[in-house]
Amino acid sequence: MATSLQFPRLDWRRWWRARPRRERRLRLVETLALGERRFVAVVSLDGREYLVGGTPSSLALLSELEDPAGLAGAP
Repeated sequence: MATSLQFPRLDWRRWWRARPRRERRLRLVETLALGERRFVAVVSLDGREYLVGGTPSSLALLSELEDPAGLAGAP
């Protein structure tokens, strides 16, 4: 005689969408591969954007971007 327990179905997708989310301070905005495992990337930290460059052995801050929204030269 086999007995099976019935558990309420857990809809993990609904739970995942409804879970409380914290605001992240660090965000990867965009990356560009340069070949030979090198890249440049725009990262955002606390609303400010930075241009960084990386290789397999190093990571360097290239510049702080002055106009993160890109509106300075917009017509």
